[in-house]
Amino acid sequence: VFLGAVFLQHALLLVLSLVRPHRHRVDETVSLMTGFGLVVLWIYALYNQAGGPGPESMMLIIWAVIYSLIALWRVMSARLPHEYMAIATCAWLLWLVEIVSREALPLSVLIEASLGLGLGILLRSRMQQLTSAILYLFGGLGILQLIIHEILSIETLSWIALLASLAGLSAVLRRHIAEEWQRKVPDILMWSAALLSIVFLTEVTSVLTRNLSFDLQHLILSAEYALYAIIVIIYGVMVRKSMVRLAGLIVLLITLLKVIFFDLPGVSLAVRAILFIGLGVAGIAVSRILYKRKGADPEAPPGPPAGTPPLPPE
Repeated sequence: VFLGAVFLQHALLLVLSLVRPHRHRVDETVSLMTGFGLVVLWIYALYNQAGGPGPESMMLIIWAVIYSLIALWRVMSARLPHEYMAIATCAWLLWLVEIVSREALPLSVLIEASLGLGLGILLRSRMQQLTSAILYLFGGLGILQLIIHEILSIETLSWIALLASLAGLSAVLRRHIAEEWQRKVPDILMWSAALLSIVFLTEVTSVLTRNLSFDLQHLILSAEYALYAIIVIIYGVMVRKSMVRLAGLIVLLITLLKVIFFDLPGVSLAVRAILFIGLGVAGIAVSRILYKRKGADPEAPPGPPAGTPPLPPE
């Protein structure tokens, strides 16, 4: 009965927010979010049970569906759905926490947050963008704590989803960013994806080579680092992005430092020779790629600068 009264009170607040004039939007946004928070607290206080989803999951999905439908209706009516969409995002998050296993929860939150960010960017809703960004950070940090023990596992899928979402969000933001202070965000996301790709590559390689000898493990990992650096440099040359080429050179430098400080002290003499030869070949290949790219850049023909009027005839 008490929870029913709480539900009824929040439902009245929701109805009032839909019919009252626009000038009360700030007050009603605070009231709606505070009221929804109290509803959630009472749901968990009265019905939360250990051992699996209970009645609270059904109550949460009801509110998630209600707020989602209202947000959709507001969008179709050409009105702003900021607070309704943000509350719906939080409600879906709480429902996921109830029904999804602990291992799959970071991936589920990441997918929801990515979709929420896409909607926020498309509808230009700062509130939705902020809400989804917080959820994305929560899901991303959860994935970073996952250790890959098997290739075909939820951990591997979570890492792949994280890297793909970073690249996708970077591409979307490049097309929709309008303010100057936001223009560095896509580059930050791509740099994060590049660095996390190295971590993911290390995790996968350690799983695939765990039955091999110590020398082969270090040899294969260093070769993969060098190959990854060359691929990044080639891509940077193809798209004519100096920052991408710089990232590849940094990865190659990291590979060199790894070989010197981590590989050489513990591997055999033959493996040392192979490592140095491989790094030398990689360095020559990179220098040739950059040299050819520099030679392929057409130089501007000599002459007066653009916009200079022609000389009068003598």
